[in-house]
Amino acid sequence: MSRVKMLVGMCGLVGMAGFGGVASAAGELDHSWGLGWNTGGPWRPTLVSTKPVELDGPFVKTWDQITGESAEALMPPPAMVAACFDPSKPPSEAVMAKLEAAMRQAVDESGLKYQVGGRWSGNYVGADGVTRSYGASGDPIVMTWSLVPDGVSISSGVGEPVANSNIFARMDSAFASQGGRATWISRIQQTFDRWGQYIGVTYVRISGNVNNSDADDGAVWTASGNALRGQVRISMKSIDGQGGVLAYNQFPGSGTGGNMVLDSDDAVRANFASTSGSNLFFRNVVAHEHGHGLGLSHVCPVQSSKLMEPFISTAYDGQRQDDILGGMANYGDSSESDNTLATAKDRGSVGVNAAAVTLGTPPAPVNGFTDANSSTLSIHRSADVDFHKITPSAGVLLSATLTPVGSSYQAGAQTQACDTGTSLNSLDDANLSFEIQDAAGTAIFTANTAAAALPENLTNVLLSPGVPYYFRVSGTSLTAVQQYKLAYSTSATAPTITASDGLRTGIDVSWTAIPGATQYSLYRNSVDSETGATLVVTQVGTSYSDVSQVPSDDVFYFVRAVQGNGAARTFGASDAGWVRCTADIEGTDRGVDFGDFLAFFNCYDVEGSCADIDGNPGVDFGDFLTFFNGYDAGC
Repeated sequence: MSRVKMLVGMCGLVGMAGFGGVASAAGELDHSWGLGWNTGGPWRPTLVSTKPVELDGPFVKTWDQITGESAEALMPPPAMVAACFDPSKPPSEAVMAKLEAAMRQAVDESGLKYQVGGRWSGNYVGADGVTRSYGASGDPIVMTWSLVPDGVSISSGVGEPVANSNIFARMDSAFASQGGRATWISRIQQTFDRWGQYIGVTYVRISGNVNNSDADDGAVWTASGNALRGQVRISMKSIDGQGGVLAYNQFPGSGTGGNMVLDSDDAVRANFASTSGSNLFFRNVVAHEHGHGLGLSHVCPVQSSKLMEPFISTAYDGQRQDDILGGMANYGDSSESDNTLATAKDRGSVGVNAAAVTLGTPPAPVNGFTDANSSTLSIHRSADVDFHKITPSAGVLLSATLTPVGSSYQAGAQTQACDTGTSLNSLDDANLSFEIQDAAGTAIFTANTAAAALPENLTNVLLSPGVPYYFRVSGTSLTAVQQYKLAYSTSATAPTITASDGLRTGIDVSWTAIPGATQYSLYRNSVDSETGATLVVTQVGTSYSDVSQVPSDDVFYFVRAVQGNGAARTFGASDAGWVRCTADIEGTDRGVDFGDFLAFFNCYDVEGSCADIDGNPGVDFGDFLTFFNGYDAGC
């Protein structure tokens, strides 16, 4: 059995604004266990693991201090406190039970799901040097990241010695046979890209050190992000030898907030440089640690089903549904901001007979498979609405289905055993509905009849060509983030119009019946353009004889239908019809010539129907006179 790594919360130092997670080997049971809290925002209790030697650190509570305090006294004070337990002298079961109960109660009272803690907030300096706001919870953000140049002093995070970062030297060497620096940096980039495919975080890498173009400016480790260094900085140093602690990460905040420290002792082929799954072990460690940098805590039980479980796993590539839901709770989905018509996510054009397009399907990961119960789209707070814009290239009949995404699974706050959790059903955390709106914001149709966890459908909605339409997705009774997918397709044929050619009595026009249409308006123009066309008739039927027309050149017809709400929508199609001259017996060239003269007399001699042109029954002298009048007139 290969060695499995455990990722646990960091044993923090007094006064440190951030708080993070560390990684250790599951097989090394000489570690101490305890609970820690952070400062600077809603506190997040988390299980921590340190080696017994680290209990000698000046900022770690001793066993005597812990046993001399009540469970209430162990609630977080204004400054961060970490309580670490020596396995050779553990707390009593009663004290442990109180601590774990307090941790669970805090999470429950905070209304936290997916073990979401504080997100990035306040202001930040972007890669362009401009100061911007992170916004409120659920808003998307731009996050910069960078690699620390070798030689920058990295402070102690889990009791290990202060040491200089050596990420470039160690990783360049470890990946020398795999493409070197370009490969391992691309693996880190892939982990950020994957988070960005799901949640509302846009990642921008900062580099350009004068001595190392792949590194940031090399400012002290406690420096906050700016145009020369990332808000998230990644370093490496020796932590505890190969195995044990793999890495640790700070929670969001200024200074070292969001920063990651990788263990240089694990930059070997057995761990970070393992080629299996395109360096899957390394990528999952980085992705997990950055989960803490986004504000996510650990999740139990351990089932190899969630990236943020305390134990690392290579049974999957990257985030699973619980991790995605947590990220979306803090930063929205990857289409943010799309909360208005003006900021709608443009999904491009749609034509006739369009195969089903499904919005929300995650791109494939680097290796392996995507969680079937995940999506890149969600309603993540009560006021959240999502707009998706499409523009038909022709008149189409569109059908759409909104499907909630999720499943039932176990998840809960970390406990010492990490073997229990609460049953969550992420399929019914909101009752979703959607509308199709026109450019004026009028809801043409609304689908909101299905219960939570069930799809909503709209079928055969007429959309006019060349103008935008919008899907507006929202949810009610929201209890947590609700993922969804939106699929749409169009009918095999476009709505059509047919105008007759060559009748002497006028032009007969017919058109496609639109499901649910309450009326149609027929327009006519002398040119093939609906602009400037004249209204002929408004009716409920799908055919009309335009007897007002006289022999002429082509006349073009257009149809608009009222279906659902809003203004009538055009088919976008047209057809030309023409009226036949009375003396045009042949009907092949729209003109009157000697051929028509001969054709008439042939018909007249045999009293054929082609000679019956005066509108009276039968072939008689009246038809003869009518023909010659038309022949003399040229029509």
